[in-house]
Amino acid sequence: VSVAALRSTPVDWADRVNAAIQGDDAAFVREAQAAGHYPKTPDTLGNMLYAAVAAGAEEVALDLLRRGADPAAFPPRQGGSYDGSDTPLHFAAASGLERLVAALLARGVPIGLRDGRGRTVAHVALGTDARHDAAFLDFLAARGADYTAVDGAGRTPLMALAQVTAPIGWDQAFGARMLALGCEPGAKDAAGKTAREYAEAAFHGDLAGILPR
Repeated sequence: VSVAALRSTPVDWADRVNAAIQGDDAAFVREAQAAGHYPKTPDTLGNMLYAAVAAGAEEVALDLLRRGADPAAFPPRQGGSYDGSDTPLHFAAASGLERLVAALLARGVPIGLRDGRGRTVAHVALGTDARHDAAFLDFLAARGADYTAVDGAGRTPLMALAQVTAPIGWDQAFGARMLALGCEPGAKDAAGKTAREYAEAAFHGDLAGILPR
């Protein structure tokens, strides 16, 4: 349904725009705001950007960035102020959204940005339940992602992958690429555990098999 077709009917525009964001319909969101049916203040654009990246709505997020959304403007979390978890960059990296990651970096978001748990893009790209793609790892590495970084619990990106029970797209070539990018198989976290121990606990036998004890 177009914005024009809804003008003469009772519409909850907040619900309609939210549905368009969830459906990655950038044209509807843009037209609704241009027609004055939904605010387009900096705060509103920032909140919409957050909603779009959380939904994996890449086209909406890219359009909002082009129209001035601030990638550092995040809404407060329920029950308190925003704690830095799940930033737009981390959402984009977890979903493997190359164009969105590039757009955020172009607007000054640092590749080494940490979330509220101290994770980097390397942690979320490897720790995702979405499809793992070696080309995306190379894309992040070319832009400065650090595959040896540790999070707030001392865990490396390799440990993040090891905790995913059934990673999609995993194969031996993917594992070899991770090691080539600098993932340290022998590193221990704050609890003294290695990536192999996490992999064994998650029944991730293929990964455990290429890691030292």
